Amino acid sequence: MTRKDDYFISLRGGSQRLVQIPKQSTLRNLKPKLSTSTLITPPPPPPAKPRVTSYAHDDLVRTHLKKPKITTKQLQQYIRWLNNLEIWPKIITIESYHIELRNGVFLSHLLHNFVPEYLMGLVNRKAQSVRTTESNLQLILQCLSRFNLNVRKIPSAQQLWDGDRTMIAIFIQEIFIKVVLRPLPHKLVWTWCQEILSIYYQANPNQKMDFTTNDGIAHGYYEYFRSSIRMWCLMHYYYYDSTKHEIFAANSVYMNPMEPSQYLSNAQRVCLLLKVLKIPLVWEPDWIVSSKSDAFMQLQLYHIYEKLHTMTKALKTDENDKIYLSKTDDGKVCVEGLIFTDGECKEQALTWQNIIPEAINDENSECTEFFEPEEVLDEVPTITQAPIYKEKPMKLADSSAWNDEYTQMKQRIAMEEAKIMKIEESVVITS
Repeated sequence: MTRKDDYFISLRGGSQRLVQIPKQSTLRNLKPKLSTSTLITPPPPPPAKPRVTSYAHDDLVRTHLKKPKITTKQLQQYIRWLNNLEIWPKIITIESYHIELRNGVFLSHLLHNFVPEYLMGLVNRKAQSVRTTESNLQLILQCLSRFNLNVRKIPSAQQLWDGDRTMIAIFIQEIFIKVVLRPLPHKLVWTWCQEILSIYYQANPNQKMDFTTNDGIAHGYYEYFRSSIRMWCLMHYYYYDSTKHEIFAANSVYMNPMEPSQYLSNAQRVCLLLKVLKIPLVWEPDWIVSSKSDAFMQLQLYHIYEKLHTMTKALKTDENDKIYLSKTDDGKVCVEGLIFTDGECKEQALTWQNIIPEAINDENSECTEFFEPEEVLDEVPTITQAPIYKEKPMKLADSSAWNDEYTQMKQRIAMEEAKIMKIEESVVITS
């Protein structure tokens, strides 16, 4: 039953009609009971997640604020690395690299080699102008966006087409570090190396590697493997048998090299072994001794790991073998019967000493130059030949003779550069 108060008379349109009034809730019904109500507070925000990686201030300054630069020795090594990939029908040289890379087609092949999902079908392979070069560069940068490249090290399409040698070289360096080197399992490789080197008494337990640097380079890698004896041990563990005694030639390898010629002899032997075992080689023997590069040492160790880690070790526990594995009283596995030029393979305090003069740090060098030597180095010897450089033993106390020998070694390095590069003195990569 309805009441009159529930209706009102509407005169709209010139006629009278009753319109029902909608029912409304009273304020008494809407008013909350404060005595029984509870205060609802929003939940606190979740705690901020800690940064997975924190970079040191000096590390960020070095990688982001300092002016990009590249040395001649570094460029020479990058060109050797590019040629080893065999992705281009022509041989890249220090004279022609900026011409071969100017339209972006070579860079596209380089990127496709390490990022297979990069679509080569969209690349203009006949780019002959700035506009077509820019379209190729845009495709490259779209793919590289996931790798967090430093924009200051990326050339413009105009710089690329004009063949800006410095910017192109720095761009290659950035791709090498961010696309090639950073994703590699460096911690796994380091652990694998240390386990094998401990068998040969070459694993320094005090050596620690920092793999959290902003540029992905573990500084200290080069110095640790610079003597080449540790790389020799890794290959010996997996490949040695009685038929390969002359190939490994332990009697010409120094366990504790103390002179530049001994370091160089080890480097020559290791480079030859890498070639024989068909492991990619990113060094020349002289470069291992004199040109510091943690990045390329990491890459070389990864190539060795990639080739060997799935193989079965060659050394056995049979004591009838000339060189075999044994266990000490505390359960440690070690090699027996291995004799180097400077003595039997065993643990010595001298193992952790570094007496050779400091190498040139190409990664932090400010200057770049080419040398003009008077004569050329002889060719690298084969496996059956003795090392090129046979120096008479000298006492370390004779500092003048030591410096003279080191100077001679540097001159030899200069001579080899001239033979490999064959370039005029005026062609210089400047920072």
